[in-house]
Amino acid sequence: MTIPEFPVGTAIQRPTIFPEGLVGDVADAMFRAAPYPNATIALAGSIGFLAGISGRSFNVNGTGLNQYVLVLAPTGAGKDAISDGISRFTAAIKQTVPGVADFRGPGELVSAPGLFKWLARLSNPTIFSVIGEFGLMLKAMAAPNANANMAGLQRLLLQLYSKSGNGGAFEAAAYSDRDNNTGIIASPSLTIIGEGVPDTFYAALDEGMIASGLLPRLLLFETTDRRPYQNLNREIEPCPQLVQRLSELAVAALHNAQGNLVRNVEMCSEARSTFVEFERWTTDEINNAINETTRQLWNRANLKALKLAAIIAVGRDPQLPYISLPDCVWATNLIVEQTKALIAKFESGETGMIAGNEVKQQDAIRRCIYEYMTQPYDRFSKYGITRKMHEYATFTQSYLSRRLINLPTFKNDRIGATNALKRALTNLAEGDEIREYPKTQLAKEFNTTARAFAISDPEAFLPAGRKKYGDGV
Repeated sequence: MTIPEFPVGTAIQRPTIFPEGLVGDVADAMFRAAPYPNATIALAGSIGFLAGISGRSFNVNGTGLNQYVLVLAPTGAGKDAISDGISRFTAAIKQTVPGVADFRGPGELVSAPGLFKWLARLSNPTIFSVIGEFGLMLKAMAAPNANANMAGLQRLLLQLYSKSGNGGAFEAAAYSDRDNNTGIIASPSLTIIGEGVPDTFYAALDEGMIASGLLPRLLLFETTDRRPYQNLNREIEPCPQLVQRLSELAVAALHNAQGNLVRNVEMCSEARSTFVEFERWTTDEINNAINETTRQLWNRANLKALKLAAIIAVGRDPQLPYISLPDCVWATNLIVEQTKALIAKFESGETGMIAGNEVKQQDAIRRCIYEYMTQPYDRFSKYGITRKMHEYATFTQSYLSRRLINLPTFKNDRIGATNALKRALTNLAEGDEIREYPKTQLAKEFNTTARAFAISDPEAFLPAGRKKYGDGV
């Protein structure tokens, strides 16, 4: 794979993943200003920035537009482009709209009382915070033994996500320290733009973080793009026309706040029909989910897509915002893509500090065998499996090794990946889920002496909640 480069004098093309309108234009400006441009990082930064401004003053279907955004990128990929870009935009807007500076919140969230106090002192409690290593913070908050500060902060973030709509409010919170006490905060809007490294985040990720409810609320942007050569054509200062449009959005948001007004984002009939279909589709995904993790991740997909489409609409016209069909399609496609990607991480065993976790190792093998039982032979011929072996539900250790050996659940085991795989196979054989073929019988029936197994208990490999194969589930 070649390394992207931006030689002097070469025009930088607008990435195709950016939507039309202000969201895409701000992302494009961040992209062009970055020393190491990355489209995914720029898009996440743009969405977080605009949600941070419009989160309280604009509503869609009774909910505010604040977002919890998490950007995952390797070290050196250019995550600083978000904070730097937002700082440049804010400085430019501030020249004509001084109040825009109040939208930027703390760069670190330490405790619930501290965040309460920050929001309570604002006449327009609308802020966004850019937070580094947010993935580790999520882990600390969701841990069973989380300290009081982290546990309290998690509860607060869970509530804040859905309190920004008109009529939403935080009741007074009483703490032992009177200085921390607050009154009612009307429709507080908090947007988080978190940053993290994929390996660190996924190593910390487990079902507990899903069950806590915070992770399903996130827009999760991950990039695996290679770091490009330094951009020698950086457009560091945002163009006046873009600053003017951002200023108009900030003015509209502040004007609404001063008059205690909320502008509702409407949608065209085609978009409304599409969102109805999408809600039904996500409901089917929840009902047909084979585990609680999958159900949790699909649970807020419709709401996230709705809020995202509304941000695009507000950026296009803050005076008369409406969601068009392209807005709806772009937002729903993005949410489906992100949700499926995260579910796949769990199903493949690529999450959690699971070295030596024999249960997860056996589950990974069961998933692999389930695919082997239910998918056509052509998918497995490249692993040295013959058609007859597939027909007789017989597979080699080599097949499993090639599929699973690089997963963290095996790779990080203290006894080594190969030995961990052998141990898991032995355990499954002792439970009579699989049976090892004698080498003489293998040579006679399948013309091979490779270590191989036959499936002895097909029901053991069914995903949770499925009674039998071919039952239509």
